[in-house]
This record gives sequence, C-alpha cells and structure tokens, in this order.
Amino acid sequence: MLVSMSNRFFSGDVVVSGGGLAGLTLALALHRAGLSVAIIDAMALDARTAPAFDGRASALAYTSWRMLEAVGAAAHLEPHAQRIEDIGGGFPAHGRAQARWAGTRPAAF
Repeated sequence: MLVSMSNRFFSGDVVVSGGGLAGLTLALALHRAGLSVAIIDAMALDARTAPAFDGRASALAYTSWRMLEAVGAAAHLEPHAQRIEDIGGGFPAHGRAQARWAGTRPAAF
C-alpha cells in the first residue's frame, strides 16, 4: 500500500528512491519478502493517483514481464496490456515508430 508520509523519519528496513516502474517493483518484491519499505519520489502521491495524471506507458521485455509475474503484479496489469509482435526501426514522416500489435486483447506473454 502506498502511503504519503508527513514526517521525514522512517524506521523500517529499506528506502527505495524513485516510484517508477523499477522502484515500485523492487518495493513490492521487498515487501513480499517481509521487509518494511518506504518509497521516495519527486512526484507527490496525490498527483500520481489523480485522474488527470498522464498514465505513462511502458514497453516490457519478456524477462521484465516474468519479473512482474514473480512479484504478483502481472495479473493486475494483464487486462491493460497488449503484446507487441514487432517494432520497426524507422521513423515515418509523422515522427512515430511503426509497430505491429498482436491484437486488441492481451496475449500471453
């Protein structure tokens, strides 16, 4: 559970610097291993969970997906994920890379 801490002292086991994908995954794994974890991030928790937040997207390699499975996060992400079959290296005139998606429903990773 993410909690905004009003004081500046933490008497737990680990402090993770950065609440991005890697930091949150590490914090979850440490928590599941029985450690007390605090996450410090430059963005306030209220801003990150606000409906207007930009909802950043990430592309994950297969091993990264397996790591998310190991910490129990993949099941929560899978309804919102989609497998990428191929990403082109060229940038067309409109400035975006070409990608071929596996379909509209998430495929097994």
